Amino acid sequence: MQLLIVLLPLLSPANNSTSEVGRAFIEKVMVARDFEAAKGLAAEDMLFTDPTAHTLGMALSEGIRGRTKILAKMRSFNVGTVTMEPSYEFSAGPYHCFVGTFSSMPPGAKAATGFPFMTVLQVEDGVVAERLDFGDYDPYIPDDKRIDGLHGDMDHPMVKSAKAYVAAYGQRDVETMGSLCADHVVFQDRTAAVIGAGDPIEGRAGVMGMLKSALASVDSFEIDADYMFFHGNYAVFAGDVSYSLPGARMGLEQETFGITHSMAIVLRFADGEIVRHDDFADYGSFLKAASKAKR
Repeated sequence: MQLLIVLLPLLSPANNSTSEVGRAFIEKVMVARDFEAAKGLAAEDMLFTDPTAHTLGMALSEGIRGRTKILAKMRSFNVGTVTMEPSYEFSAGPYHCFVGTFSSMPPGAKAATGFPFMTVLQVEDGVVAERLDFGDYDPYIPDDKRIDGLHGDMDHPMVKSAKAYVAAYGQRDVETMGSLCADHVVFQDRTAAVIGAGDPIEGRAGVMGMLKSALASVDSFEIDADYMFFHGNYAVFAGDVSYSLPGARMGLEQETFGITHSMAIVLRFADGEIVRHDDFADYGSFLKAASKAKR
């Protein structure tokens, strides 16, 4: 979390436009499949990527650009009736994040099929400019068509490594985190753009150096990731992150400032090592609480 080392000056809490557009896109386009409404909610040059879709052999894993092409692809999905139940949903800066369950009931199906799912929507000028999905698509992959990945194997080495990494993250054990990463690992927290950060950090030394400084700067830090799924070469976690900081460092009269808010962690693996770590955090809640404390 880059928040912990880029605190002051505190920025004003973001307005509600990102949340409003993000929720409208989910409700009208992804759930109701109202593609006429999509024309007013999606940018003309929108980008849609789902890295986990490579297990389905879909081009989405490489990304599709352009509203017309994206809507045509979405129309081709034989999903029928769709529901999306959030476990965690939040906005930070231009990003709206949904983590929960995606369920669909195609025509003729006797029951709906649900699976863990995450989408990150980047909002620009009142429309969605980019959609990034991650899903556990095991229910849709016949045994003889599976390309690679976990497919429900909770004893898989990747699962064990991912869980160990997130546990070490919550314990501020940067040494263990680094031992599970490739030399060329990349870290990015795009939601940190709202606090003036968010650029990617490349290389194990740089990533672990940043995390060590950030985690050492707080009085307490804990991650309660009660949501997780694993698919292909990706691991997705979500839950609450709690931390406290010295009030003086934030320009507050109170001795300590503590907060709990939502967070999601996405890890990408290659050759048994973590090659990318993406955080998505509810900095909107942080900024609102910090702004209220300063009054």
